[in-house]
Amino acid sequence: MELMQDTAFDIETWRDDTIAQILEGDIESPDGYARIAHALHDIRIRDVICYHAVNGNSRHIKEIALLAAAEVPAKERADAYAIAAICNAVNGREAIARSFSRLAFAADKDHNLSRLLGMAWLVGRNRLTDAVPEVFGELSLDQCRNGNK
Repeated sequence: MELMQDTAFDIETWRDDTIAQILEGDIESPDGYARIAHALHDIRIRDVICYHAVNGNSRHIKEIALLAAAEVPAKERADAYAIAAICNAVNGREAIARSFSRLAFAADKDHNLSRLLGMAWLVGRNRLTDAVPEVFGELSLDQCRNGNK
């Protein structure tokens, strides 16, 4: 029984390590980028990365997201494309943000973040460059990392 506890997967440690790896850019291979693309499916990782994108680290995060998207099949790219949309929106690149938002939706029509980006247009916000900072700027890092408590 003790062996199982020692080798048990600690999801919170994995999340923290993965977030640090993305923020530090410590990814050295195509397999590493593929692992990042899959890790972005975890809502806690994805939301923390979105938080950092909105709060000043968008260019670096966009690059990581696009490199990650390139390493996985098209149907698995929704998170990376949605993050790229957010990064472009906070940098004032509306047309590119909308394009990545559409790519995210095309990759997975049930993807909640790409649907949220699409809804931002429908609720009176014609521009993602206006909506993204407003929506994501309301969240704290703690809310992104630990959920809505």
